[in-house]
Amino acid sequence: MENCPGMSHILEPHDHYLYVRMTSPRFEFNDNSGFIKQLGSGAANPNIVINCASIEQISDEELFQIKELYHRNSQQAGIIVISELRDELIEKMEMTGLHCIPSDDEAADYVYMEKIEKDLLKSFDESEG
Repeated sequence: MENCPGMSHILEPHDHYLYVRMTSPRFEFNDNSGFIKQLGSGAANPNIVINCASIEQISDEELFQIKELYHRNSQQAGIIVISELRDELIEKMEMTGLHCIPSDDEAADYVYMEKIEKDLLKSFDESEG
């Protein structure tokens, strides 16, 4: 578990994904938080689960930055899954293309199933080639 003083999140590496637990009521994308930089450092494992239980609101600017993170992550063949987001924010977050899952366990299962599907498609493509 990695938590630096003044950070708005805690990082926990897992086998198939990087788990991020937000600890502030808003996403903090400023240079001091290092949020984007730290997530980018998980490039060896591009699958990310972000627990948003603490998030109370999402501005349009934050939504734009989340969408940018999502697109950069997709280029690395990874997925980002949001867990435990307040009901009133789910629709706004899903506009970015992110999947919002009710619990951390379900989000971890979702990442694992996506990994299995990618592995199966890859082996299918290799056997045909």
